[in-house]
Amino acid sequence: MALGPKPFQNRGLGEMRKGIMFTPMALIVILPLITLLLIYQLEVSKQQEINAISLRVSELLTVFESVVNDMEKSLEISTPRAISSSINFVIINGTPLDSSSYRLKELILNGTLFGEEEPLMQNSTLNDWIRKIRLSALIRGFETDIKINDVSILPYDSWNIKVVVNATVNVSDPQTHSSLTRNVSVFRLIPITGFEDPLFILKTNGRGTNVIQKSPYEGNYTLLLSQGFGNGTWFYGKTIKVQPSVADSLLNKENLVLVVDSIDGITTLNEFGAVVCSCNITPPLTTVYISNATVQNIPNQTNVLVDAENGNVWYIDNLVEDIKNSYYHSSDVGASFLDRLEGRLNVQQKYRIQSDKRIGLEFFVDKSYLSSLGIYVDLEKTNVDHLYFDENPHDGRRIKGLENTAFRIDEENCTDNKTHAEIYGVDEILV
Repeated sequence: MALGPKPFQNRGLGEMRKGIMFTPMALIVILPLITLLLIYQLEVSKQQEINAISLRVSELLTVFESVVNDMEKSLEISTPRAISSSINFVIINGTPLDSSSYRLKELILNGTLFGEEEPLMQNSTLNDWIRKIRLSALIRGFETDIKINDVSILPYDSWNIKVVVNATVNVSDPQTHSSLTRNVSVFRLIPITGFEDPLFILKTNGRGTNVIQKSPYEGNYTLLLSQGFGNGTWFYGKTIKVQPSVADSLLNKENLVLVVDSIDGITTLNEFGAVVCSCNITPPLTTVYISNATVQNIPNQTNVLVDAENGNVWYIDNLVEDIKNSYYHSSDVGASFLDRLEGRLNVQQKYRIQSDKRIGLEFFVDKSYLSSLGIYVDLEKTNVDHLYFDENPHDGRRIKGLENTAFRIDEENCTDNKTHAEIYGVDEILV
């Protein structure tokens, strides 16, 4: 009976031995899994950190690019204000700038002119822009350091000045200890149209003003419409194209240019200002006329110049409108905008060599406007501004159709080695 419990005790010991054997085996299996899990977690954490850094670096590049782009845009604000400040100085003081490029640079950088603060430049200088950029970058957790190395003001062409900024830009990220530093060069073309002409202000002693507007007619001032055989002098008036049977009933014939294919049956031909016909006109008329002309090219109800002396019909109203509006034209000789701020009449060599394009300007002075300002007018002098305001004589000639006005144009060589009369298409209709 004493031996009864032994089998039970043996079984328990066996099972315990099996459990003890199972535990190391489980550890052998589990420990590698735990190790792999820890490694995976470390890798994931490391990858997340890499991704975060990569994202931050990408954002740093974006901030850098936006700084450079914004620098360009800032010039579109600061430069026009600098130009306006310069013109205001000319108006108020009646004196030109000593150096247009230097003074515009001073205004764009510091907001001062001859060391004096200019109200128009408030919060609009490059240094103001640098402060704004620094604050904007800080909001995103970045630091910026921008150093302006140089600002250049150059003529680009007759209608634009070129502003170039060379700077060293640094953008850094305290979080990732990363930074980007580069020397950059940006530029903007700033139109000068819409600004007052400082030279005209100076030459009229501050009494007159003329806004720079580019002529829409450049290269297209006059047009030869038709040719034939003429008789008489010339006449400028409005065309009327009608059937011959209607011509006699027209009113105000003395102001009209009758354009017809036939004069048969018309009894009042000599009452018209001029007659242009595709037919042969016999006997001769007492009024100005051109026969055997191509009348299809002559528009109806349009002002034309009938130059019977040379047998030509001209359209000159583009030039008439140009003169009336004092539009500006590009020129090889007339002062550029930067020259005009310095009170110069002609393009200076220092500016000429800074561009491979034509940079000068010229316009036709309105002598009636000058007279209304109480300024002495030289009626026989050319209306081209840089010659008119020159102290030397530059006599001009009258133009057919405008012979009763104060307009004169010279025959001096100018742009493309052409005379002003040739440039503006009137060399064949001079009086």
